[in-house]
Amino acid sequence: MEQTGLLYSEFITQYNFELKKYLTSSGMPFNQAKALMLIGVFGEEDLSQKELAELCDTPAMSRVIDKLSEEGYIIREKQTVDSRRVNLELTDKGREKSSAIIDMYNDYNVGFLSPLSKAERRQLSEILSKITHKSELVRRLKSKK
Repeated sequence: MEQTGLLYSEFITQYNFELKKYLTSSGMPFNQAKALMLIGVFGEEDLSQKELAELCDTPAMSRVIDKLSEEGYIIREKQTVDSRRVNLELTDKGREKSSAIIDMYNDYNVGFLSPLSKAERRQLSEILSKITHKSELVRRLKSKK
């Protein structure tokens, strides 16, 4: 029996469980931390509320965005060309928090992948890129390089 799918599923489950615990130590719920991090990573691309929801795959994204806005981390900006499109922009407070969360995320990845050599981490990244090639997040990350 092929075990790859089971191993991949276990890897994702363990990674996400530990990541959620770790990022929650940032002082905000995981969904808010992830959204703020992604706005920070892709913010210069005029990330819309709809695009963020697609990247996060998070239920109730409107509530997450409302909370980030209420707490002064982001502002919503209606586009003049398409009034249906609402772009999300970080405030100074949001940039600071997003940067801290990105640093935490990077630190977490270093620790989580520490059993692997540099070559193995590169190989894992290449393999994951191949099998997630249809992912909008992966497509956007590749276009930033």
